[in-house]
Amino acid sequence: MSFSAIKKTLIKAYVDGGFNLPTAYDNRSFEPKGGGPWAQVFIINNMPEVATLGDHGENEHTGFLQIDINYPINSGDGDALEKADEITHYFHIGKRFNLDDQSIFINSSGVNRPSNQPAEWYRLVITVYWSARTKRIKHG
Repeated sequence: MSFSAIKKTLIKAYVDGGFNLPTAYDNRSFEPKGGGPWAQVFIINNMPEVATLGDHGENEHTGFLQIDINYPINSGDGDALEKADEITHYFHIGKRFNLDDQSIFINSSGVNRPSNQPAEWYRLVITVYWSARTKRIKHG
């Protein structure tokens, strides 16, 4: 499989979670509307490593899914923390997500409040560490 299969699997997992937040994705236009809460999703990959040997072995991919949730400023942190709990419980340690031939394993998930808060939003950052294996294809 490929980087695109990993991304599709992770994005589908997020969408299937049904978090009811308008969401911004990479390289797609998005404007938050109505001053309500919204999310932004990023997938960060580490460099793949050899998992098994041979021309048709497997590579180990790791990285993290970052979900920034944004709530109106001066509205308290209760709703944002409840949403963070909902998302981290869904992406719990040990959960597996599958799409076609790609499988993603959740290694950990947690939440923090970054120091670089945007002026108009209260932001929490949810980080979901994942791992996946892909088949190595010999070319040539």
